[in-house]
Order: sequence, then C-alpha cells, then structure tokens
Amino acid sequence: MSPRSAESTNQIKDERRAKILMAALRVFAEKGLQASKMSEIASQAGMSNGLAYHYFESKEALFHELATIAMDTSLGAYRAAAAAPGSAYERIRRLVSGIVPSAYRGEGRLFFLLMIQAFTFRDIPESTRAMVAERSPEYSSILTGLIRRAQADGDVRAADPAMLAASLTAMIQGLAVISTPGYDVAFPDAETILRLISAQN
Repeated sequence: MSPRSAESTNQIKDERRAKILMAALRVFAEKGLQASKMSEIASQAGMSNGLAYHYFESKEALFHELATIAMDTSLGAYRAAAAAPGSAYERIRRLVSGIVPSAYRGEGRLFFLLMIQAFTFRDIPESTRAMVAERSPEYSSILTGLIRRAQADGDVRAADPAMLAASLTAMIQGLAVISTPGYDVAFPDAETILRLISAQN
C-alpha cells in the first residue's frame, strides 16, 4: 500500500470512529447507557451494526471513550485557567465564560449530560467509574484553589471555598439538564452566574 493510500485509509477509519462516537453521544445523552443499543448507535452513524462493532467492542467501550474525551477536554480547560495570567477572579471568569455556552447547546451540552450520568448513574462500566473517581477531584481542587485566592484578593465573598466551588459547578450542570429543546427560558450568562460567588453583589 502506498503512503497516500495508507493515509487515506487511516483518514476513513478516523472519520468512521468519529461518526460512531458522535452518534453514541447523542443516543447516550437522550436515553442513558442502559437503555441504549449498539444497533441504534450504528443506525444513527449511518453504518451497519457489524461495522460499528469492528471499531468498538461494546456500548460500554463507547461510553468509556466518550467520558475520557469529556474529562480530557474539561480538565484541560480547568488547568489552562489555573495557569493563565491575571487575578484569580479573572481566571474564574474566563473559565466560567468558556464553559457556560457549551452547557446550553450542541455537542457541549450532550457531553455535559453524559458526564452527569458518569458521575451519578449506577449502571456505568466499572472502568469508567474508576476513571471518574480518580480524576474528578482535580476539578474541585483547581476551582476551590482559585476561589480561595480570589477571596484573599477580596473579589469573592467570604464562605467555604469548597462549598462555593460545588455550588458554581452544580448551577452550570443544572442548566445543561434543563436546557432541553422547547424549554422556553432565558438562561443566565457567565456574569450572572458569577454573582453567586462575587463579593460585589
């Protein structure tokens, strides 16, 4: 096989994997892992059941990979915020401003819904449960640390920083849950959400 042919073949494989993953994300977000079927995922991806199984051995493997992608992406955003220049409050604002729009619409919202399942549902694969348990404390650690530093600067109100971090996270996750099609409500922007912790209320 020529280098060009090999490159083309790999591109086709990557595109098929991506289509299966995005189809699985839509199905899992709507139905949850337990009620989802590989045949439905394959149909949404526009391919045969057998071809879908060629790339992923089970729906559990798909769920695990999607959860890994979600955690890699979101933890990357948290780490970038922690390392960014500016005051602690400015870094919190940039982090929340980046997260909030994705909680309301499109692919980002679907990943939010999938991760809520990964954090709370009992029927997720044990490997996924272990991965989430190992990596999830970093979210709280980063956000709590930023809030604690912002409190020292006088930009965040006096309260338990871990409680404020949990409240901020819960609000954003809750918005992802209620932002269903047809739900006619004006969703808050990042500045409105930040009033939850701001010292300037």
